[in-house]
Amino acid sequence: MTISKWGDFVITVYYVMKHDGAVIDIPSAALSLIPDDERENVLKRTNAESRSDTLIGRILLRRILYDRFGISSYDTAIELSESGKPYLKDHKDLHFSISHTKNCVACAVGECPIGLDVEAVCDRDHSKIAVRMFTDNEKTVASQSEDGFYRIWTMKESFVKMTGDGIFGTSSDFDVLNGSGMGDAVILPLEIPSTAAHLCTRQADEVSLAEILELQQKE
Repeated sequence: MTISKWGDFVITVYYVMKHDGAVIDIPSAALSLIPDDERENVLKRTNAESRSDTLIGRILLRRILYDRFGISSYDTAIELSESGKPYLKDHKDLHFSISHTKNCVACAVGECPIGLDVEAVCDRDHSKIAVRMFTDNEKTVASQSEDGFYRIWTMKESFVKMTGDGIFGTSSDFDVLNGSGMGDAVILPLEIPSTAAHLCTRQADEVSLAEILELQQKE
C-alpha cells in the first residue's frame, strides 16, 4: 500500500502485530534468515520478549532486502557506526531502521537515510519526560492528550534515529512541530494499528507499508 509521495526514493516498511503484547514464537525456518553469528548473539538475550522482538526485526529486515532488492539473507552483515547506528556492511547505499513496542515490531528500508519509531499508546504520566526532552512548543501539544505525547515522542525518536545522534542530550535542540533545528528532514506518520508511528527521512518518492502475517523462509 503506497501512502505518500514526496521525493526521489522508495522506502519499504514491514510490520508484525503482537496481539495482547504476546511474545511471538518464531518458526525455525524463519530463524535461518539470520546469519549464524548474529542469531547466536541475539539468542543469548535472557528476556524472552526482547529476544523475540529483536529476531523479528532482523527477519523483517531480511524479508525487505530480499523482496525489494533480491539480496540474500547471508549477504547482509550488520555493523555499527562510531555513533552506534547500525548499517549494512556490504550495502552501504541502503539504509534501515527497526523499532519495536509492546504490540508491534516494524522495519523500514530505503536508499536514503531513515529513522523509524513505533510506540504503543498507553495511559500513563509522561510529564517528566516532556519536561526534560521536549521544547516549550512540543510540551504544549503533548500536554493535551496521550496521543499528543506519543505523536511528539515518535516524531523526535524517528529524527534522532535517522541522524544517529540519540534522543538523550539532543532532544530539546530541535522542534518536530515547526522543523527548527531539523534541516531538510521530513517526518511522515504511518498508519499502524493501535500505535503512534513515524518515519523520518530527507528524501523519498513513495513509502510502501505492509503487515507481515507469516515469518516464512526466503531463499
